Amino acid sequence: MQPVPCVFFVSTRRAESHVTAPFASSSTSSASDSKSALLEVKTNSTKLKESLSKLSDSSLYEKKTDKDGNKDYDRDAITSAVKGFVEAYNNYVDSSSKVDSTGILRRSVSMVNNTSANSVLLSKSGISIGKDNKLTLDEDTLKKTDVNVLKTLFSGVGSLGDTISSKAGESFGLANSAAFTMGHAATYTYSGAYSTFANSNNWFNGLM
Repeated sequence: MQPVPCVFFVSTRRAESHVTAPFASSSTSSASDSKSALLEVKTNSTKLKESLSKLSDSSLYEKKTDKDGNKDYDRDAITSAVKGFVEAYNNYVDSSSKVDSTGILRRSVSMVNNTSANSVLLSKSGISIGKDNKLTLDEDTLKKTDVNVLKTLFSGVGSLGDTISSKAGESFGLANSAAFTMGHAATYTYSGAYSTFANSNNWFNGLM
């Protein structure tokens, strides 16, 4: 009797999503994602976390003494930090909308929803949300805003900045795992269905 070959089957059903563009399409796996798209998500997730790290720095919201002995906030530094966040956020939204990984898309949708929930405070800071979920900054409004509004948004556990940073970190991990799997543990079954044997975490755990 000939031995029966062992085959791994993976569901090809696409997950439904009711979220508006750019997150209107998703799937249950990242099999259709290109490695370059996943690496772009990794890069932009990192840059987004870095931008939020600057905005969460308490020293940014401390008054500085100028050469004449006057104390005031460094509005230029604050503006630069917020501009960096807006750019990084928009780049992340762009890159995450190009992948089909349900895990990444869920983090992105959650991020966008949390941002939308804070639209009033963001507006007071000169940040508006467009129909494409991207942010636009009005620097004149930002330079006049109460610094405490910015601290509420971006500083401390549970703040919008903290939540976005967490989701960006999770997206980084998922993109990294999917890119690793694509390069090291992917194959096709005899039926032509794409299958992955393990993500990177399981792969490493199997060696222990």
